[in-house]
Amino acid sequence: MGGQVVRITEIEIDDRNEAHLTSHGVSIAEVQQVFANHPDVRRNRKDRAGTHVARGATSGGRSVIIPFVDQGAGRVRPITTWEADQ
Repeated sequence: MGGQVVRITEIEIDDRNEAHLTSHGVSIAEVQQVFANHPDVRRNRKDRAGTHVARGATSGGRSVIIPFVDQGAGRVRPITTWEADQ
């Protein structure tokens, strides 16, 4: 699968995006696991909030989708997340 390579060194999670990230039953720890486990990353559609979409697995094996904004210099800001099978 020809995903993009996005070097991720920092995941920006704060009060503004934490509630939205966890509202679909995926924990912050699982979001961090997906990014650490080298997800497949693709550019998002232009009409969407996130610049990219990551699809990968948590350490427990859940397949998760995470739209995010690539802020450059290895920093990403996840917008929301959900289990891929939903």
